[in-house]
Amino acid sequence: QLMPEKRFLFQPNLSKIVGSDFIRRRIDGLQPDVHVFGHSHFPWDMTLDDGVRYRSWPLGTPEEQARRIASLPQEVTEQWHPQAIFDSDSQHYRSSESCWFSLMYTRIQREPESC
Repeated sequence: QLMPEKRFLFQPNLSKIVGSDFIRRRIDGLQPDVHVFGHSHFPWDMTLDDGVRYRSWPLGTPEEQARRIASLPQEVTEQWHPQAIFDSDSQHYRSSESCWFSLMYTRIQREPESC
């Protein structure tokens, strides 16, 4: 659920090497409020059915940065600063529009068999 389906990937085999059963068991055991992950190259901010908020804010390659800026030409995307996780009151920081990929299934029907 934390990766775009294969049909949307520039590297279709990426879904074969991300995530692991070990990490899933650790998250289930720790039951954190938030799990910050990386190396998927997708900015992501989503709360799943397990109640955990999953966040990723990758730097990416220059080509990936250019695609992000073109898809969401806003100051936050163009500057690409580190993203806050919690605010000064220890509350979850608001979601960023720059994490638009994590909202894709609210607009596009999910086809999990395409993974």
